[in-house]
Amino acid sequence: MKKWFNIFIYISLAFLIYALFRADYLIVPEIHSVSKIILSLFLVFVGFLSDAFIWGRALRKFGYHVVSTRSAIISMGLSIFGKYIPGKIWVIVGRATFIKNKYNLSLNDTAAISLNAQFLVLWTGLICGAAGLLFTGNKDYWAQIVLIMCFGLSLILFTSFFHSLATKILRIFVKKSIEIPRLKFTEVLQLIPWFFLPWLFWGAGFYLLADGLTPFDVAPLSGLGFALAATFGVLAIVVPGGLGVREGVLSGFLIMTGVEPPYAITISLASRFWYLAGEFFIFIIAGVLNRLKSDK
Repeated sequence: MKKWFNIFIYISLAFLIYALFRADYLIVPEIHSVSKIILSLFLVFVGFLSDAFIWGRALRKFGYHVVSTRSAIISMGLSIFGKYIPGKIWVIVGRATFIKNKYNLSLNDTAAISLNAQFLVLWTGLICGAAGLLFTGNKDYWAQIVLIMCFGLSLILFTSFFHSLATKILRIFVKKSIEIPRLKFTEVLQLIPWFFLPWLFWGAGFYLLADGLTPFDVAPLSGLGFALAATFGVLAIVVPGGLGVREGVLSGFLIMTGVEPPYAITISLASRFWYLAGEFFIFIIAGVLNRLKSDK
């Protein structure tokens, strides 16, 4: 199984290179504040580490206390580029497979926890994005659509009927029998605040990135726009890594906050490499940790 997991890593990297080549995002934006750009990179790195930490915390919350934070970081980091393989489920299955192989657990169980954790990431991201739209004064159908999506994800997460429906749809995609345990709100109540943490770091980092690439002040709530755009990028199942989708949503949100279209487009495109730097960071950290001796 370890051999197949390594093959998965190579395939995901190949799809990443292919996706970036097709997107033609080779731009060099003008930097107006080097210190803000450096701080924004630090925050995106911390955001990915907190995301891996929460993945480990979710595993332990659902009974797998044997899983260490180190293993959670490795599984998350080595699988991070699976999102660029069409289908979007590979990063979810990849980290679950690593944990399953390392601790000899059930793939059905680890994959179910991984999927539920992803749902919580999307749910909290949509909440942040909806708040951003409302704060911009945009109370038209865009804010309503996002709020409806939040409600839909809430039904999938916390109700038996819609959770069962999502399970059946997942089986069609993966062609395997995967039982997804329905989340009880009282059980995940302690976890939910933690899932806002990566969005806090990524949002603050994106705001500093945008402010560092413009000669004028950018609205701090632009960070909430990044949460909205990143969530829509994940939900765009057909597009590898959400390439193009996230940038389009980001540009539109920035324009709503008063950023001129040329700057909005530049920032949104630059954010792809900013976020990609965070992905490479967690990938490298995971690779280094994986080379070190096993957990005690």
